[in-house]
Amino acid sequence: MKFDKEKFYQFCAQLKIETKEQGLRKMDTLLGSQTYAIDEIAKGLENDVHFFVILKGRQMGVTTISLALDLYQHFIHGGLQGTLVTDTEENRDMFRSTLGMYMEGLPKEYKIPLVAHNRNQMVLKNRSRIFYQIAGNKSRLGQGKAITYLHGTETASWGNEEGLASLIASLAEKNPERLYMFESTAQGFNMFHDMYKTAKRAKTQRAIFCGWWRNEYYSVPADSNIYRVYWDGKLTGEEKEWHKDIKKMYGFEINSRQMAWWRWKMAEGIKDDALMYQEFPPTEDYAFVMTGTSFFSHTRCTESAKVSKNTTCDN
Repeated sequence: MKFDKEKFYQFCAQLKIETKEQGLRKMDTLLGSQTYAIDEIAKGLENDVHFFVILKGRQMGVTTISLALDLYQHFIHGGLQGTLVTDTEENRDMFRSTLGMYMEGLPKEYKIPLVAHNRNQMVLKNRSRIFYQIAGNKSRLGQGKAITYLHGTETASWGNEEGLASLIASLAEKNPERLYMFESTAQGFNMFHDMYKTAKRAKTQRAIFCGWWRNEYYSVPADSNIYRVYWDGKLTGEEKEWHKDIKKMYGFEINSRQMAWWRWKMAEGIKDDALMYQEFPPTEDYAFVMTGTSFFSHTRCTESAKVSKNTTCDN
């Protein structure tokens, strides 16, 4: 399936969103984390990949851009049968409200008229619809539905592997317009961890990691007090390790303004290095390891993870 990013971004520029840093504004300027996720999805679709597992840090804008994509895809593809699956009823209601506000603020030439919109589904005049589902502990997700579009959010908080398997069993396998996204923060070694690892190995799936350093807001000006206080011109031993990993794994070079932000956030915000790594993981390995440190120190877990990555099993 050919996905036109420029048309999608033009659509996004018409949407009104409530942002943490800028209040109510149009979605005409996107974060690097958002464009990176969309770029990777577009590349995948061009290569006949339709299944994406997105691992993210906190406040990366991935859910926001994914909700915009939900609406856009159902507008341009008549008869699309989609589902938005959340972890809780509260998030279901919040995201349904977000989609409703997206619709209300769009100019007429950009939207398809609504037929119905309630707590269960959004139905459009072009016969596309989005079902709202809550994962929770349900074991029969997707039953009775032939799904050609899926957006699963905070998948790591879903409590039932049988429900996930039921949902995946309901997905179309040959429809050229199909698109399936699962996006979540890491919460230890759970079924989302297994999904991500599978997507990294698979030929028909793609794993996407959105590290905190892709968000331009996670940086400070070089002439700021924060920069002067928290950047001393050199990296610590542990910072050197993940700085090197980021460059090797993702081809991204972190700059001193980002490092100053990182140190400031940890010192004056999170105040705990293990929690900082958990909420704002530098790499995908840190994301999963640091959310599984309830009984072990983060240093021990990190070192063990590095050893296991370089250990091969004898047959």
